[in-house]
Formats: sequence, C-alpha cells, structure tokens
Amino acid sequence: PISFSEDGGKTFKDSFVPERFMKDAAEIAACETILRQNFDCLQTMYLDILCNSKKYPEIGLPSLQQGVVDVLTSYNQSTGDKFHIDPAQIEIAFISATRGDSPADRSLSRGEFLEIVIRMAHIKKTLAIENKRTKKKAKKEKKKAKKKKKEGKAKRKMSYEIGRAHV
Repeated sequence: PISFSEDGGKTFKDSFVPERFMKDAAEIAACETILRQNFDCLQTMYLDILCNSKKYPEIGLPSLQQGVVDVLTSYNQSTGDKFHIDPAQIEIAFISATRGDSPADRSLSRGEFLEIVIRMAHIKKTLAIENKRTKKKAKKEKKKAKKKKKEGKAKRKMSYEIGRAHV
C-alpha cells in the first residue's frame, strides 16, 4: 500500500514538520496523535485529491480547493451543519504550507498536505468560535430590542392614561 512514510504512519518527521507552524510541544504531540488515529482516512483523502491534481505527483491549489469542498459537503450532509470555508482562506493556508516553493510551482507534497489539514482544522475551530460569539451577540441584541420594545409600549400606555386623566 502507498503510505505517507515507509513505516505506515508511525513517524511523520521525514515529510511533516509541525514545528514550522506550531510551537507548543504538547500541542504538537496531541496533533501527531490525532493524525495517527486518522491516518487511513487522511491517506485516502490525499490519494483522492492527488488523483485529480494536474501537478502530479503533488497537489495543486485547484485540486486542493475542490477536495476541501468535497470534504465539507460530506461533513455538512452527515452532521446537518452549514459549515463553509472561504476559498481565500484555503489559498492563504496553501501559500503558507508551500512557502518554500516559487509562486509558479506551488504544490503540496505529502508532508505539506498534513500541514494543510491542520491549518484547515484551525480555520474550522476559529470559525466555530466566531459563529458562537456572533450567535451570542445576536441573542443579546434580540433580547435588548425586545426589552426596549416592551419599555416603549409601557411608556405609550402611560402617556395614553395620563392624557385620559386630564380630559
């Protein structure tokens, strides 16, 4: 079977260097554990995207973007979510992962693919936090508007009753 590394995913050091974009040792260890647990799925995903790449034996940006769209579509269908990543965010993550390449030859190797997977997970986490904050803020504003509307009704009622009392 085709593998990211000679030992079937036990080590990533040859092609995957998390220290390039992660600094915390505990975070790196946790990340490598998660990658190992999902290695078969990631390998299949890599091969699927690679098969559609015009930059074979590496993955070009259009193939990566389509691969991310396919994964998100499956994710949204299975979870009922409406999660979306802006193509510009995918492109920025792609450029960050391939920073050693010249702009004309940018493509993802196996190790850079693992890096982009982590970068996409970070984007998803960040967007989820933003969405949660936005929902909280919208809920607060809705509550505030409802309270203001209620106060307005009370003021109008009081004005009406004061007006009737003077008649």
